[in-house]
Amino acid sequence: MDGASAQEESGDLIRREGAARRAMELGFSSVAAGLWESLLAETNDADRRDELLLNWTITLLEDSRPSEASAALSQLSNPIATRAQLRAGLVAYAQDDLVTAEEQLEQVDVALLPANEQSWYHYLAGALAHEREDFTEARERFAAAIGAATSGLQRARFELADLRTSWRETEPTEAQAATLLRRMEEYAGEQVGFDAAKRYAAVLAALGRGPEAVTFLQNQLLNLPPAERVQRDDLRLLLGIIAGGQDGLGRNALYRLLAEGANRDKQRIALRMLANASPEAETRDELRGRLSQLLGAETRHPIEEDLILFRAELASTPGEATRDALALLERFPGSDLRTVALGILVSAAWQDERYRAAAGYAGQARRELGEFEASIRAQLGVLQADAFFRGGDYRSAADAYAAALDEPVAGVDPGDLVFQEVLSRIRDRQLTEAASRIDALMSDDRLDVINRWQAEWNLTRALQAEGRVDEAYARVNRIMTEDAPNEDLPLELAVRITWLQARL
Repeated sequence: MDGASAQEESGDLIRREGAARRAMELGFSSVAAGLWESLLAETNDADRRDELLLNWTITLLEDSRPSEASAALSQLSNPIATRAQLRAGLVAYAQDDLVTAEEQLEQVDVALLPANEQSWYHYLAGALAHEREDFTEARERFAAAIGAATSGLQRARFELADLRTSWRETEPTEAQAATLLRRMEEYAGEQVGFDAAKRYAAVLAALGRGPEAVTFLQNQLLNLPPAERVQRDDLRLLLGIIAGGQDGLGRNALYRLLAEGANRDKQRIALRMLANASPEAETRDELRGRLSQLLGAETRHPIEEDLILFRAELASTPGEATRDALALLERFPGSDLRTVALGILVSAAWQDERYRAAAGYAGQARRELGEFEASIRAQLGVLQADAFFRGGDYRSAADAYAAALDEPVAGVDPGDLVFQEVLSRIRDRQLTEAASRIDALMSDDRLDVINRWQAEWNLTRALQAEGRVDEAYARVNRIMTEDAPNEDLPLELAVRITWLQARL
């Protein structure tokens, strides 16, 4: 009857959703896809399912599973909403259905997209412009996608997408390969020659001559003068894209770029690719070990804060995750990775059952989140309230539930929040305040009859225990008079209240 366990489950679901979102942001697409799918299997609320499906679709696309992304998209309750149309365009593009991709893109109203999804719109527009060989528009759109990124992590995602598309060859020919090879030889040592070499490798791969492209890139790297560090970064990145980052030459090239690269943005791209290419626990452990080696070196790494964050995400225990996340906050107080680190701290504290610490980190994250992340801030408000409740700080929990009621969260019944607030006040011995809160919300649609009766049951029992029997009896009589005929009331609840009325 006290309902506490049901609401605590809500907080844990929000924590797990945060973990899925974080894995998606960092590039651990396979991990994120599994988390989104698990959450979907446990969710019946239509609005919440749609939000989960939208995230799952993007993750499946980033995990190179466009058919599954299309199937996920078909489950949406409103497939013509702008966010759904954007994803339909991305799915069509991934499946080489350029006509459908163009049609879907035309239907998207970018002004209605959340700020953190506008980059996807510009990316798709750029990719389609590239297919039309309108390279000027493609460059402008890709630049817009990178410029619209709401964090460094998202910027790395679209810089990688830009590179993949610019090196993508949909209709390669042997004649094109021969022309590029001649140009490379004619302009050896010059920028034109370097560009031709990269394009030549991309064309070979598109022609189905992947092993030959890999060998070619290896030879280019061996013969490259030490001073050409920028070109070395590009060749290693292209080798990672063509050979794949799962193992072997491609993974080694990405590790070398991460360790020795001249360009920080390219190093962040390599880190993201390594994360994406680490679907198994074994490869993730290996990646964590490599990050530890880089962080333990005498020379400070150029993207140290990113390495710390990824190592925290890959931690095998909540304690390890906490140490790295706290180190990031301490060493890089102005980092745009702070909110991600705080999310790790929330999750680690929750898993360790340090609920008051989890509530504190959730509150800090709420204060630091940008305006465009209002939905995440609202979710953290519910999680913070649940964490206070689990930690036994009922006064803080009551205030947090009251605040959360004004920030709706998909899948969280506002009546549950009211009930939890009342229950928290009861456990904090604020019986008069609990009664006043119920009375104030009696005509509010957010307090449904079932949650009201459950709240009254708990309050009446508490009043009875405090010797305030007349007050308890009056409250029971009132709800029996007002709501007893209500068909929504479960029989067991009605019987319990009737029994309590008789006892009083």
